[in-house]
Amino acid sequence: ALEHLADARLVDPLPEPGRFRLHDLVHAYAVEQAAIRLSTEERRRAVARVAELAYAIIGRVRTTLVEQDPYLPVPVRAVEPELAAEIGENPLAWHDRDRHLVDAIVRQGARLGLAAQACDLAVACGLLAVQLGYDDEWRGTLAVALRAARSAGDRVGVGLLTAELGYMHLSRFRLEPARRLLGRAMSHFDAVGDRHRHAAMRWALGYIDLRIGRPDRALRRFLAALPVLLAHGDLATAGMALRDIGYVHLAQGRPATALRYGRRAADAKRTAGDRRALPPVLALQGEAELALGRLDDAERTFTLARDLAAEVSDIRGEAYLSCALGRVEARRGRVARAEVLLRHAIEVARRIR
Repeated sequence: ALEHLADARLVDPLPEPGRFRLHDLVHAYAVEQAAIRLSTEERRRAVARVAELAYAIIGRVRTTLVEQDPYLPVPVRAVEPELAAEIGENPLAWHDRDRHLVDAIVRQGARLGLAAQACDLAVACGLLAVQLGYDDEWRGTLAVALRAARSAGDRVGVGLLTAELGYMHLSRFRLEPARRLLGRAMSHFDAVGDRHRHAAMRWALGYIDLRIGRPDRALRRFLAALPVLLAHGDLATAGMALRDIGYVHLAQGRPATALRYGRRAADAKRTAGDRRALPPVLALQGEAELALGRLDDAERTFTLARDLAAEVSDIRGEAYLSCALGRVEARRGRVARAEVLLRHAIEVARRIR
């Protein structure tokens, strides 16, 4: 049937086999007819059904990337096995292709009073937006959902969306706006009694403290957050807290202690199935080994982390770890080899969006 519609120029085929989109004129006509023929409640129900399917698909994308994903706003229903298999082949590419459709669903839902669904869908895409490099674009989508959540008096939704906006600034190292937003989100989670997300915000604020040269305050935040994260089974964020505790010890001249925390962090990430976040955790382990003068161990760890970063398209990680391998070679006195690795790091870094 779709082929017949394509022959009649009512739908346009997309490059991917079996995928089509409405012709622009047909789309405009459909919008006009929906406004005439359907009541507001019927339009709400239609958008709600599409939003539910979109959320299930995004949930599948995320759990393909992180097996134990603790931050999906609500549970995810199963998708059809064939669709799950298609997503599993390349989850990020699958989402990258359809993200504009998801943006339209969020905006439609917000306009029609579906604040909770708009919030859930916008938040669920936040991690993917950061990983795919379109987070600046997605901040506009989050802002639309945030206005809807505020209008609906949804305090949990406001906290979730504020936190997501903070994480996006943090991913770009815009530390001051990130600190303000994450602090607000922590206050929201405290007010609604969400100890898990409150602890996650405490870790994120500690990370900012670490970046701006306040390691002692950072360490206090990490140590306060860690037992709560572990008690809630959030090994993904606990792994980051363990990593950052290790970095404090490394900066304060305790590389052996840093190495122990690095190994614990890597174990937590592996148990959580969070392969995408393993490279920065392994980077700590390599840095501690380098500080201890264990150059062969550091080379093995940095190489493993760099290869994994390349595999999961972590461009920043790949550039950093190539640079780290260059430093290992420089410590060995192999200047020519170090220069090759450092030039490669520069070339990789140029691919960052």
